[in-house]
Amino acid sequence: MTTRFGNPDRPNSYIGKTVPRPNAGRLVQGRGQYVDDIVLPRMVHVVFVRSPYAHAKIQGIDASEALAVKG
Repeated sequence: MTTRFGNPDRPNSYIGKTVPRPNAGRLVQGRGQYVDDIVLPRMVHVVFVRSPYAHAKIQGIDASEALAVKG
C-alpha cells in the first residue's frame, strides 16, 4: 500500500521549511498570553474527579467541605 501526501514543494507546504512566528519574541520574553491567563467576570473553575473504579455504584458523597466554602 502506498500513501501519497502530495508534492512537498507546493506553495502552501510547510514541510521542512521555516515558518514565521510573529509572536515568538513575545513568548520567549515571557510576555505571552495564554487561555489560562484570561480572567473574566463571574468566572469559575471546575474540577472533575474520575473514579478509580470502572463500574462502581456511588453510595454517598460527602460534600461538607464544598458546602463550607463561601460562594
